[in-house]
Amino acid sequence: MGQHILRTPENSERICDMIAEGCSLRQVAQVIGLTEAAIRKWTKDDKEFGKHYTKAMVNRLEKMADELVELADADCSGPDGKPDNALVQQRRLQVDTRKWILSKMLPRRFGDKIEISSDPDAPALTRIELVAVYPKQQLEPSTIDADVWPDDGSASDGLTKL
Repeated sequence: MGQHILRTPENSERICDMIAEGCSLRQVAQVIGLTEAAIRKWTKDDKEFGKHYTKAMVNRLEKMADELVELADADCSGPDGKPDNALVQQRRLQVDTRKWILSKMLPRRFGDKIEISSDPDAPALTRIELVAVYPKQQLEPSTIDADVWPDDGSASDGLTKL
């Protein structure tokens, strides 16, 4: 892939339009003739392009959220009119993957909401206390007692007493 593509308003607009339509960065890079890294570099080097790219990414994710309903509502019947289990599993994977991506990319809108509440008269948390924890003391290394050695200065294993 050549890196000779100029960063022009037309190319920037084309990249953002393709992203907003749902194309992946890899697909955009192949069509435009750049690498994914080059496009990412453009977003860092050109603040205006970076803003447009970010908006395009959000639009793509919102489009993905709209597709969830279509995927979930799609008919999963086989040619014989009975439910096609493989197609059901494929749709489930498509929905779960999109839900996971949305929850990570736009957590405030699509992430799990965690609500913590308690009775004001009996709060769940009354105080946080930081306590210093000292490391465990190491045991002293084993020593050889002098009275274990024979009196003549030699040991049965060939060692001699110093």
